[in-house]
Amino acid sequence: MISTYKESNEVLYPDEDIVTVSTSGLDELKRMALLNPSRRIRLCAHHSVEDVVHEMIIFHPQGTYVRPHKHRGKDESLHLICGKLDCIIFDNDGNVINVLPIGEYSSGETFFYRIPSDTYHMQIFRKDTVFH
Repeated sequence: MISTYKESNEVLYPDEDIVTVSTSGLDELKRMALLNPSRRIRLCAHHSVEDVVHEMIIFHPQGTYVRPHKHRGKDESLHLICGKLDCIIFDNDGNVINVLPIGEYSSGETFFYRIPSDTYHMQIFRKDTVFH
């Protein structure tokens, strides 16, 4: 895995300009996640919160709850690497308007989504999942 520094046990930033992730790097991230109480971890490909574009490789175990939220002024995209999740989209009154089942590329299911800024959404992780 590339050289990183920890912002916290759940957030890693790269020490290198070129950020790469291999299969063994994903395995290392998963091992590190298991040491955290939340069992989550993310490797940021950007170098600081001030960067305009934020890209991350994130691991969430099966059953992880991500509460409904929205990103003010920022679109969100998700590209599934492995695992399975549902992305639930809400209107501003909290009513479910869409459920996007997301699966691995080989499953034939949707494996990528992009939602506009200010869209309330949440994810339900059906399997241990790695995504970008």
